[in-house]
Amino acid sequence: MRGLNLHKGGGDLKFRRKVNPSARSRRAATSLNKGGHKSPFSRGIQGDKEDYGGGKSGSPRRDEVPTWGINQEPWRVKMNQTPYFVHHTAVVDEPVDIGEGTKVWHFSHIMSGAKIGANCSLGQNVFVGSRVVIGNNCKIQNNVSIYDLVTLEDNVFCGPSCVFTNDMNPRAAYPKGGVWIPTLVKEGASIGANATIMCGITLGMHSFIGAGALIHKDVPDYALMVGVPARQIGWMCECGERLKFDDSDTVTCNARCKGTYKLEDDKVRRIS
Repeated sequence: MRGLNLHKGGGDLKFRRKVNPSARSRRAATSLNKGGHKSPFSRGIQGDKEDYGGGKSGSPRRDEVPTWGINQEPWRVKMNQTPYFVHHTAVVDEPVDIGEGTKVWHFSHIMSGAKIGANCSLGQNVFVGSRVVIGNNCKIQNNVSIYDLVTLEDNVFCGPSCVFTNDMNPRAAYPKGGVWIPTLVKEGASIGANATIMCGITLGMHSFIGAGALIHKDVPDYALMVGVPARQIGWMCECGERLKFDDSDTVTCNARCKGTYKLEDDKVRRIS
């Protein structure tokens, strides 16, 4: 029957009218605008798995799920009295350490024990392992998995679907029981979309990894890496502009960072 579906409740099959999603959004908006709206961020909500219709004591109704952008910004909503935002489809396994102003978006999973700094953004479908440390102001785009023993320092950018690893020779029949290999991404580094970072290496400060690159060894500070396997083709400044040491060992960026950089012994450092 069009517009109706079968719902099993109390042992009998009952008809229940489908709720138009737009109508549901309007009801959610109304409840937000009226004030006194109870936060739906409880451990029981997992997308459509719960019976929002009241089948479980204490479960919020489906029309209580908030619609963002209506007189309320999501990062102003606190989960368990903490000043960070977790979308209602995301899973956060307590205990975790998440800094103020951080946002965890749709379908992401943060495992217990993870440490995430302040003002970070974790996009859709991001996974963060138990022994992961993420610094402040990191931007992690959609579909990124950060496995145990990966450390991201402050201001690291991880492009969509970039890949981290923590095992050089995995075998399903011979598990290592959590004995993994650590990886360090230093402050200000950028990793392009679909890049693969092999474990046991260090990405230097403000290094720049091109999209699709395969990184299998340590990367110097400010180095620009591309290709499979990756090779260095130049240097990048802190704001992401190409540094060209053509006629001098000193270059000044005229874009955003305004920094002066010196090339010496095949290494770059910022001198002002």
